[in-house]
Amino acid sequence: MFNFFSRGKLEVVPEKYNYSFGEVVKGVVKLSLKKATHANKLSLWLIGQQTITAMRPSTSFSRSGTTDLPMTQRQTSTVFQFELPLDSEKDYLTGEYPFEINIPNNIMPVGTNTPNPLGGIASQVLNVAGVLGGAPMSSSRIDWKLEATLDIPGAI
Repeated sequence: MFNFFSRGKLEVVPEKYNYSFGEVVKGVVKLSLKKATHANKLSLWLIGQQTITAMRPSTSFSRSGTTDLPMTQRQTSTVFQFELPLDSEKDYLTGEYPFEINIPNNIMPVGTNTPNPLGGIASQVLNVAGVLGGAPMSSSRIDWKLEATLDIPGAI
């Protein structure tokens, strides 16, 4: 839910909260303004943000000697952004706007590897060997969000 600094509320209500790639997200956007407001459009955005976390070996030097410590680096970037126009230019007050958006099934996070056919303990041993050998270990995920926007001229 979003509060327009006392202008009203804009809320995205999906039918459910857990989806898989290729599924259709269905729901409704609820708009409730305190007074009629002219806006260019009402839109719903489906945004996918990928987070890559990598652990790399790092050496720390001190009086007692050197210590190898893992260093974690995290990078986030937008990998998918789709705008679904729900209504056009007009005076808005209240309303419910149903939506349906497909989650793409062809988005593979950058940096993901194909599954290790050995799996299980053998896979973990290979990961540990990679760390000991100086190769970075990384993981990747895509977080999805729905965001409704009301484009009001002159508003920030």
